[in-house]
Amino acid sequence: EAARECRRKKKEYVKCLENRVAVLENQNKTLIEELKALKDLYCHKAEEAAKECRRRKKEYVKCLESRVAVLEVQNKKLIEELETLKDICSPKTDYNIISMEAARECRRKKKEYVKCLENRVAVLENQNKTLIEELKALKDLYCHKAEEAAKECRRRKKEYVKCLESRVAVLEVQNKKLIEELETLKDICSPKTD
Repeated sequence: EAARECRRKKKEYVKCLENRVAVLENQNKTLIEELKALKDLYCHKAEEAAKECRRRKKEYVKCLESRVAVLEVQNKKLIEELETLKDICSPKTDYNIISMEAARECRRKKKEYVKCLENRVAVLENQNKTLIEELKALKDLYCHKAEEAAKECRRRKKEYVKCLESRVAVLEVQNKKLIEELETLKDICSPKTD
C-alpha cells in the first residue's frame, strides 16, 4: 500500500515536472519568436529612418548643386561677354573711330564695364567656391551624424539582444535541469524488470 502511494506521488511529481518543462519550452519558444519579431521590427524601422534621412540629404544636396550649376552658367556667360568686349576694345576697332576723343571715351567706358564684369565674375567664383565648400562640409556632417546615429542604434540593439539571449540561456539551463530531473524520476518510478 505504501509503495503504491509512493509510486502515485512520484507520478504526480513527474507530471508536475513535465508540465513545468512544457511551460518553460513554450516560454523559450515565445522568447525566441519575440526576439525575431523585435529584430525584424527594428531592422524595418532603422531602414525607414535611414531612407528618409538619405532622401532629405539628397534633396538638400540637389538644391545646392543646382545653385552651383546656375552660378557656373552665369560665370561662363560673363566670361564670354568679357572676352567679346575685350575683342571690341582691341586696337583694330579704334582705327575705325573718327574722333580720338570719342575713341578714348569709348575705351574708358568699356574698361569700366569690363572691370565691372570682372568683379562680378570674381564674386560669382567666390560664391561658387563657398557653395562647393559648404556642400562638402554638409555632406561630411550628414555622413558623420548618420554614422553616429547608426552606431548608437546598433549599440542599443546589441544590449537588448544580449538581454534576451541571456534570458533564453537561463531558461534553456532550467529546461535541461528539469529534463534531467524528469528522466531520473522516470527511471526511479518505472517498474523494474529483473
